[in-house]
Amino acid sequence: MLLKDITLYTADLEGTIRFYSGSLGLETLSLQEEQVSFKAGASVLTFIRSAAPHIYHFAFDIPNNKLLEAIQWLALRAERIANHEGNYVTLFDNWNADSVYFYDQNGNILELITRFDRGINSDEPFSAASILSVSEIGLVVDDPVAFGTELAQTYPLSFYHKGPKRADFAVMGDEEGLLILSATTRHWYPTDVAAQAAPLQLTFETTTGGSHTLQFTAEGTIQIKPE
Repeated sequence: MLLKDITLYTADLEGTIRFYSGSLGLETLSLQEEQVSFKAGASVLTFIRSAAPHIYHFAFDIPNNKLLEAIQWLALRAERIANHEGNYVTLFDNWNADSVYFYDQNGNILELITRFDRGINSDEPFSAASILSVSEIGLVVDDPVAFGTELAQTYPLSFYHKGPKRADFAVMGDEEGLLILSATTRHWYPTDVAAQAAPLQLTFETTTGGSHTLQFTAEGTIQIKPE
């Protein structure tokens, strides 16, 4: 599925603009007094000003042959996060994917990930224009499996065939786009940042057709809005 439009909230809108536009170089699609939207490949990433800070985890998909170049690119633009082995590259053998994590100025845990099953390469030097889409967004809930089952009953979604599907962590979607369902008892890998529910809105498209929108609340509940 394609994560087409993702709306998040920030208590530091001005800093968010500087980071995503200035540091990362994402194209600004819309700039208003209370919100900003950026182009992230096939996705649109929007931040709305809020009184309270929120922490999110999301990932950008990049071409298969650009991860090492992307790590060097990030070194001049953001705080990269080493994994538990002290490396910037994390290998997800079960997903056939590699990634690098980093923070934005809000403290959000971001990721550049390349999924080799997609078979996408690029001959261009790595830049923000290399980003293919927002390919993951984290949702923090009490019971990931029950929450995912509820989603599957309403949307044309299923649990990711590569897993995992555990009591505290589950994944839905496919190689193009994933919903990362985390229990409140976990931390966002590879950090010690506790996973906490944060409000967001998501519009996604599935291979079976149709556009679907859901709103996720700061209480970890969902307002289902099939279209």
